[in-house]
Amino acid sequence: MLNPSTPPRRFQAFMRVSRTTFKKLDARLSTTGPYLLRYNRFTGEPIRGVPGRPLRSTRQEEIAIGLYALSSLENYARIAEIWGKSDSNYIVDYVDRFADAVNQIAAEYIKWPRGDRLQRTMDGFKFISGINGVVAVVDGCHVEIIKPHRKEMPGDYNSYKKRYTVILHAAVDCDGLFVNVSVGWPGAMPDSTILQKGNITELVAGTCNPHATDGRTPRFLLADGGYFLRPWLLIAYDYLTTDTYEKALNACVDAGRVVVENAFGRLKGRWR
Repeated sequence: MLNPSTPPRRFQAFMRVSRTTFKKLDARLSTTGPYLLRYNRFTGEPIRGVPGRPLRSTRQEEIAIGLYALSSLENYARIAEIWGKSDSNYIVDYVDRFADAVNQIAAEYIKWPRGDRLQRTMDGFKFISGINGVVAVVDGCHVEIIKPHRKEMPGDYNSYKKRYTVILHAAVDCDGLFVNVSVGWPGAMPDSTILQKGNITELVAGTCNPHATDGRTPRFLLADGGYFLRPWLLIAYDYLTTDTYEKALNACVDAGRVVVENAFGRLKGRWR
């Protein structure tokens, strides 16, 4: 699959990223701890003599296997067979190393909007929803898991979907880019509780100004009715309302929330 002769469309269908994106990802991950200690930064070849299990692949192949494992529904034994590895434990190592490296650079790409980007985001949401001053849209997404062990209180993970899940809570900008992510919350936890416990409140304190004066635009977040109303959080009215103004505002809120719903849809479609 990493052969240069592989057609671009086949490469992207298999790896879920374009070859150009893959090369950029490889170049960036080559300087992170998990790969820097085990591979030559420039050639991607294994560094011999490192402690631990002997290396049996290049850095590029490890990254490719990590991408494939996260984007497919295959088990590790099948992935080892597809990639010509003799032991599925190697796949476990590759995926763990890949995930660790990506987590190290995540803050470079998942960033809260500030400065010019903040103004562009507010302008974008105004165009999409008609609401001025929206900094980001927040929502949660359930990720199904195996029933946790009894010691981990499995009832806390039994969501309203009647499945065991953890929650990915996120905020996105007007382009559908994730600007804040918090994952691992028990599936039965309400969205408002996650919002309160997460680090997004610290970001809001430095960005949102719902009581702005002197002609400045008030700034706030947008969310659905699963959240409690806060000074910096705009939610929809009850959808059973008969008030014309409230119905109009609900339509604007829904238009803005489409951005985060689409972002979750793309995330699920690419990484399954």
